Amino acid sequence: MRSYEVVETLRKSRKAIFSPNDITKVTGQSGSGVYVLINRLHNKGLITKPLKGVISLSQDPFVISSQLYPPSYISFITALYLHGKIQQVINRIFIVSARKRRQITVFGMDVQFVTLKRVMIFGYKKERKENSYVVVANVEKAIIDCLYLPRYCRLAEIIDILEEGDVDIRRLIEYARMSKIEVVERRLGYLLDLIGMKHDIRPKSKTSYKLNPSIKEKGEFDNKWRIYVNEAIK
Repeated sequence: MRSYEVVETLRKSRKAIFSPNDITKVTGQSGSGVYVLINRLHNKGLITKPLKGVISLSQDPFVISSQLYPPSYISFITALYLHGKIQQVINRIFIVSARKRRQITVFGMDVQFVTLKRVMIFGYKKERKENSYVVVANVEKAIIDCLYLPRYCRLAEIIDILEEGDVDIRRLIEYARMSKIEVVERRLGYLLDLIGMKHDIRPKSKTSYKLNPSIKEKGEFDNKWRIYVNEAIK
């Protein structure tokens, strides 16, 4: 099989990353012959090698990193950036994974994997990018992930997004309940109160939480939500 035929077959899959085994399945070659072919394709500039053992048709770190370890997806501030909800420059990609992964660098971009329980792995989809796709949380799930772990996105960003008025509040509340994490519901209820949005979220226990646990200070205590408001968000 000629080089361009190999690349075209890989491209038709819409995937962006492949292993040597994938090349074997396409070409029928095995052993050292596969690595000779991979090196030839690389020397011709037809593929890249973003990581050891990984072959790619893309140089987009968002595309590559989101496809590395399924099931996983881009979330937190990175997802909100990809959805056009924030304007700040992104210098790190945050990816939710059900398994612990080490931080990596893909084409100069730091990629950090955040481990969540499998019950939290939902609310994401493939979105077309270049000739492939990124796996990214929808806006509502990215917000829920941020409410769970605010260290990966300031809640001031979340309140701004909620005030824009184009977030599906019903889905947001549904996702908060699906998470089965009370502090997520409490933080969401507090933020919805701030923007004057009606909802039926109520505290379920007397446990106290911080609005943002990544901030050392406690802040003023909100009696309704039993939350220490320790981040200035309005």
